[in-house]
Amino acid sequence: MKRITSYVYPAICIALTSLSSYGSILAFCIQFFIEPIFSYLYFILFGMQLSASSMSLLIGILTLSSWLSAMQCSANIIVQDRFAKTIFMYLISQNHAIVFFLIRYITITVICFMSSFLTSVIVLYIAGADVLALLFPLCISLILASLGGAIFGVFSSVIGLLFTDGFAVLNLLSISIPILSGAVIPLYLFPSSLISICKCIPISWIVDGVGLFLSSNTNDAFLLCGYALFLEFLWILITLAFISFCNSRQRITGQIEGMHL
Repeated sequence: MKRITSYVYPAICIALTSLSSYGSILAFCIQFFIEPIFSYLYFILFGMQLSASSMSLLIGILTLSSWLSAMQCSANIIVQDRFAKTIFMYLISQNHAIVFFLIRYITITVICFMSSFLTSVIVLYIAGADVLALLFPLCISLILASLGGAIFGVFSSVIGLLFTDGFAVLNLLSISIPILSGAVIPLYLFPSSLISICKCIPISWIVDGVGLFLSSNTNDAFLLCGYALFLEFLWILITLAFISFCNSRQRITGQIEGMHL
């Protein structure tokens, strides 16, 4: 019982800091009001009609937005923990660190999926699309994007612990992923060597899967989503390995590089 209690209180604290990283009223207004309007204006300004290809592009943009939202929110938790004095929870033991990572990851994924889902439904409704017909591919893409975005955000935070500037990795990913996702610039326009690198990022498979779903090629769409899920699982394992490494480093040096703890 005591062992369970030792996890419950820190788990609640981590979950609350996860929520607080998304708790700004301004962030809420941007997510639910401003973003749908700008997405729709983007859609109209380029003169796009409601077709399978334009819907694929629009859902691809919404998927990218969901990914970036989850990545930003999950990356902020390390900073929230530092100022809330809960960062020590990651340093108690290796097992504790992994448990708290999973709690953080699940919390942010759920929050970001729900917010992105509501936002996307508003955008599609404003655009006059058949929301019910698009609901299944939309849900699949947003779930995978929230999972992937959250893991990349946490990964950038953990890697940032090893450097003086913890946000350098996040800033690099925030700039590169929109370009390399295929949601803004089609991947076939890139050199073949760069495409191979892009395929290591799950969102490129998710964006391709959206197009196949909307063209009724569901078998290939599920195959691409399976690739994306497999890659996300690999990135989770990589992140867990870095968490263990940071934990071992802290035990040896007595501090975390970059956070001055």
